[in-house]
Amino acid sequence: MSGGLRLDGNDRAVLFLLQENARANAAEIAALTGLAVWDVARRIGRFEAEGLVTGTTVTVDAAKAGYPLEALFRVRLADDKRATADTFGDAARLAVEVLDCWRIDPPGAYLLRVVARDEADLVRLRMEVIERLPAVIAVAVTPLVERVKAGGKIGV
Repeated sequence: MSGGLRLDGNDRAVLFLLQENARANAAEIAALTGLAVWDVARRIGRFEAEGLVTGTTVTVDAAKAGYPLEALFRVRLADDKRATADTFGDAARLAVEVLDCWRIDPPGAYLLRVVARDEADLVRLRMEVIERLPAVIAVAVTPLVERVKAGGKIGV
């Protein structure tokens, strides 16, 4: 990492195992790496203190939770002013169907990853949620057909 935390081979092994299983504890990682439990715990604590590891997550299967459709919404705002972007971002964070929201080029454009229960729900989401977000002037929808790769690991 340039200008950041220096990582040795053992650090990389611990990070790889954490990315594979965020629930793994220091003893489990120690058994797999040959490191002492205290050393693994120290490394994980350092990663957290430095902001390299920012938390653990649970991945929910959207289809099993009743949201089998995913789509990308490309959204264009009326302008690219900071106040407009902040208002839009705040509203997007409140929309439970919006899983991810990225600011993209050109200025004033966003990409949202959303989930829906069915095609009618996707239409409702576009018309009643996304198009009503502040300053939205255009929306393009791309339904996602098949996930080829998910949960990629950062090569450290």
